[in-house]
Amino acid sequence: MVKHIISSKQRLIVAVSFILTGLLAWLGPAGQASAATGAAVTSVPTYPTCAQVGSTATINGSGYGAGQTIQVWIGQTQISATPSTVTVQSNGTWSASFTVPGTIDGQQITAQTTYPLYGIGSPDRASTSFCIVPKTTGSPPAAPSNVKNVPYGAQDFYITWTSNSTNQTGFQIWNGVTTQTVSNPSQYYYLWAAQPSQYMCIAVRAFNSYGYSAWAGEWTCTTTPPSGQPAAPTNVVATGYSTTAIKISLVNQANNETAFIFYNGVSYAYYNSYNEPSKGSSFAILWTGLQPHTWYCFKAAAYNQYGASSYAPSNWACAWTLG
Repeated sequence: MVKHIISSKQRLIVAVSFILTGLLAWLGPAGQASAATGAAVTSVPTYPTCAQVGSTATINGSGYGAGQTIQVWIGQTQISATPSTVTVQSNGTWSASFTVPGTIDGQQITAQTTYPLYGIGSPDRASTSFCIVPKTTGSPPAAPSNVKNVPYGAQDFYITWTSNSTNQTGFQIWNGVTTQTVSNPSQYYYLWAAQPSQYMCIAVRAFNSYGYSAWAGEWTCTTTPPSGQPAAPTNVVATGYSTTAIKISLVNQANNETAFIFYNGVSYAYYNSYNEPSKGSSFAILWTGLQPHTWYCFKAAAYNQYGASSYAPSNWACAWTLG
């Protein structure tokens, strides 16, 4: 029989070897994914989609065990985070910021690349996709101006602004709680769904891959009108305008209309704009395509999401075309 005698020093080396093997298995990407225990993690910023090398990003976690110390990893590279010791709060949440590195897993960031971003506790861990782009030179767009927020009927806010730059890739509209994004850099409006009699204030900013402009119009506020059909217009008058057109004017009596309907006894014409005339103001359209020196009569009604008002006047508004 051959006996193998292991010295105390050898036993210590074996023990350390087993411990290191266990730690490496725990920290590896496969271990990170397979050991997830339902913890949730999200990465910020959301806009722009990809974070630039050298920028500051934030990772937030929830559903973790209170008191755990969190490590932040991108791929197989551990990232230095702020605070230096990230600890899970009593409600199971934590947050850490970090500078987006230029090298991941030994590879320099030379093109847009997506990696798994890990928040690792013990035993809780989870990951999310994290996109990195190389650092480039440039500047954020200028802030927009002329921000307006007006009701469009009782169920929408119509928000407009003026762009003051050409390098934006989109806009954000913020009401203090929720942010809506316009990804078309040439779209300077947004229709925000609302409830009747809802008060809301907004601000608008532009963004691109270099960052964000300052908020503009902070705060621009309005209230949607009550629900229900709009009031009928008054002072509906028809006037000959040309040999082929008659002008139809009215005074708007509604504050919740989204359109006006005009009727000549046979066909209808519609005026629909996000910039409806205010209550008490005058408004007119031209009904064209008519015959010279011909008698025509019209009525008008206001309209919104709840239906149309009655038509006015009850006895028609009539006029001759010129000619």
